[in-house]
Amino acid sequence: MGFGSNVYITSALAYMYGKSGAVSSAQRVFDETLHRNAVTWNSLMSAYLHNQLPELAIKLFVEMLKEGIFPTAISFVNCPEWLCAIRGQRTGCSGAQFLFENWLLF
Repeated sequence: MGFGSNVYITSALAYMYGKSGAVSSAQRVFDETLHRNAVTWNSLMSAYLHNQLPELAIKLFVEMLKEGIFPTAISFVNCPEWLCAIRGQRTGCSGAQFLFENWLLF
């Protein structure tokens, strides 16, 4: 691909692929990114959520924490969405409550 060293280009590509439904391409771009930051991780999490894959978004969030990448505000904006998708609810309130009650587990 040739853009693996530019985190902004790879993040934008992963986000674009996710929005267009090409999750495997978004994952490939993420995997080929040499230096990942929170924006890169958030791009793939957004791709998963946009394509109704909240379980993968959660796994990626936990992996991001294990890699020592500190979540950004965007990371937390995504959290209620995937929690509610997992729990089958329409509102973000109980999902956000669940997140904050269980944050110490991470």
